[in-house]
Amino acid sequence: MNIFKKIKGAYQKHQEVMRSLSDEDILTIARDNNGRLTACSLARQTPLTYIQASIKLQILYNKGYFKIHYTAGGSQIMLLKQNVMTQVEQLPSIKRFTKLSDAEVLKTAVNTGGKLTPASLCVALDCTIAQAQQKLDELQLQDIFRLEITDKGGIVYVLNDEELFQTIPLKKIS
Repeated sequence: MNIFKKIKGAYQKHQEVMRSLSDEDILTIARDNNGRLTACSLARQTPLTYIQASIKLQILYNKGYFKIHYTAGGSQIMLLKQNVMTQVEQLPSIKRFTKLSDAEVLKTAVNTGGKLTPASLCVALDCTIAQAQQKLDELQLQDIFRLEITDKGGIVYVLNDEELFQTIPLKKIS
């Protein structure tokens, strides 16, 4: 019986992720990529796995939003149909699915005195709480941040090089 619970749990997670992106979200991502989208690029820009991204693109193709183009190397690219492209031009851009860069997170940490929470990072960089939490955890594992617990039990990520940022002015490297 335990195996059935695990399978059911995995399926429920899969369904939750698949529902987290609407058709409009994916069409907006395609529009922001010049009307071209592959399962690989969709998986990189969203919480979807490659298989889930492939399924989503196939569903949208079946609904008539995309046409299929093959490159000389045989790779499949989904292209937005022209009439769909004009319809999605009015939709707002979606920043919440882009991957957070280390530099963005570090700049935000420096601007907040070296301390961040997932909620504060979410607001500062206009991303989801899950993305902020994941990025902060990654940087904490790389020993960029350390964890501190507040008196009320909240978790705060504190820069390990906090003193360095406070004493040395930051310069943009070009």
